[in-house]
Amino acid sequence: MDDKPTMRTVSPLWGALSDRCKELSDRRDAIHDEMRTARISPRKWNDRRPVSLDVPDQTSHDTVVPPRPPKPPSAGALSLLGDLAPPAPEPVAPATTTAVYRDPVTARLAVLAKELTEIEEALKLIYPQLEIARREASIELCRLVRPQYSAAAARLAAALIGAGEALIAHNEFTADLKGAGCDHAFLRPVDAPAVNRWFGDPRDRNDGLRRFLGWCIEAGHFDLASIPAAWLAPRPTPAVAATAPAPTPAPAPTPAPTPTPAPAADDGTTAPAAVSRGRLADRVRAALRS
Repeated sequence: MDDKPTMRTVSPLWGALSDRCKELSDRRDAIHDEMRTARISPRKWNDRRPVSLDVPDQTSHDTVVPPRPPKPPSAGALSLLGDLAPPAPEPVAPATTTAVYRDPVTARLAVLAKELTEIEEALKLIYPQLEIARREASIELCRLVRPQYSAAAARLAAALIGAGEALIAHNEFTADLKGAGCDHAFLRPVDAPAVNRWFGDPRDRNDGLRRFLGWCIEAGHFDLASIPAAWLAPRPTPAVAATAPAPTPAPAPTPAPTPTPAPAADDGTTAPAAVSRGRLADRVRAALRS
């Protein structure tokens, strides 16, 4: 006999609620199927239109109203009769209106619609209770099976540590071949880079494998002492060669200012470097007159 705990064994209430919820859901689906079939069935020999329950069909049924019960006598009339008054009539249930459908298809659809409304209401009432019972049963079941799960998680973590060690050895082997100038593609190597993308470097605590092991340890499923000491040792920082600071170059000497030559005399033969527009115009007019 299997004594493995289940949700039903730890919480019979959850099992009963779950079974009732399934029964109601199955019945709801069956009603939907039957209504879908009835809507496309012929209602009358000359009318094949689909029946709509959203808009009442006033021509498909007759309303039967029961007779109104007689009005009871007033207290004044009874006091006048005294002991000769007749006994009080028995209370009558309130009158209810009944719909008598002339079309059997429409009558069946009305019955199904009423049952469907009641099922939807019952499901709304049972869903909150089912969720509470599921949470309480899950807490209890996880408490019972935690030792078995911790053992399974520990086996997985130990296997991944072995895979990490093998990955490091593989990467170091291929790195030695590359360092010797060998093209190791002729070995037909395995797709280790695909494993590296998830595992990363097991000696780096920020890579995938170390993060997985860290969560196993934090959740209490694995022991830190089981991780290889070489993975936990601090990584050596590559030494940087010390270099003397470069000497500061001496400032370049400031060039001496270039003397500006004096403007030539304005004797009419040589024009100064800068001539105003007015004086140039005067010279042009003088040249035209001569």
